[in-house]
Amino acid sequence: MVAFKWWTSGLADGKALCFALTVAAGALASPAWAQAPAPAVTPAKVASEDACTKDDVCREHYNKAIQFYKQEYFEEALPEFKAAYDARQMSVLLINIGRTLQKLGRPREALAYYDRFQKAESRPDPDTAKRVQQYIGECRALVDESAVGAAASGPPPPPPKPGKPLIIAGGVLAGLGVGGIIAGGVLGAQASSAFDEYSSTVDEFAKLDARDTTKQLQLGAGIAGISGAVLAATGGTLIAIGVIKNRAAAKDQGAKTAPAGASAAAPSARLLPSLSIGASGFSVALRGGF
Repeated sequence: MVAFKWWTSGLADGKALCFALTVAAGALASPAWAQAPAPAVTPAKVASEDACTKDDVCREHYNKAIQFYKQEYFEEALPEFKAAYDARQMSVLLINIGRTLQKLGRPREALAYYDRFQKAESRPDPDTAKRVQQYIGECRALVDESAVGAAASGPPPPPPKPGKPLIIAGGVLAGLGVGGIIAGGVLGAQASSAFDEYSSTVDEFAKLDARDTTKQLQLGAGIAGISGAVLAATGGTLIAIGVIKNRAAAKDQGAKTAPAGASAAAPSARLLPSLSIGASGFSVALRGGF
């Protein structure tokens, strides 16, 4: 009778140990303790693998993780697996965490957990080692695919610049206009000097000559200044139109490449030439902003 009791008690303990050992096998096919025969391990490893079943906190988080994983709620399963591992550092839970990350499309993070498992288990059973190697191969393939896709896509193309020719032409005209304005200023200064000479001389012939020179210089200054102002204003207008065209093209490209529903208001350019002529001279300015 005593022998019968000892045999039944030993059988019950053996079932408990077998249940604990199925953690490693179950975490590979799906993160669960499957009711399958356990691999042969040493008694020391059995005690370590069975630690989560004896810890209330670890067991509670693990059971929640299993339920979430079976329903494919991987976002919810991940923190539960991590909490179970925090309670009891069982290496098989690292596989479960890595597998869940792999299901979530995060292969780089999954690889890190598989690597931690391999470092923690120097001599895993062959079936576990084979499955972990399979998962590592799958994750590396996914990482390589994402790297190739990123390299193929490359940086986004620069925005088109249809207004560039206008900006260049406007810059040339504006430069000529500024040169004309400067020439007009120089001629105006010479006309003023000739007028002073006309006013101070008493010789009639010299006076007439100074007067003619003054008129010619004043005429040249006026023509140069007005021409320069017109050229500068025209150049500024072309520059403004070119900037507007570039911004409009960039906005169109942004609208084509932006995700659906996303919109952004591109700033507009407002440049208006202004010409002022008075008794003391003239001035040209571009008013507005970008």
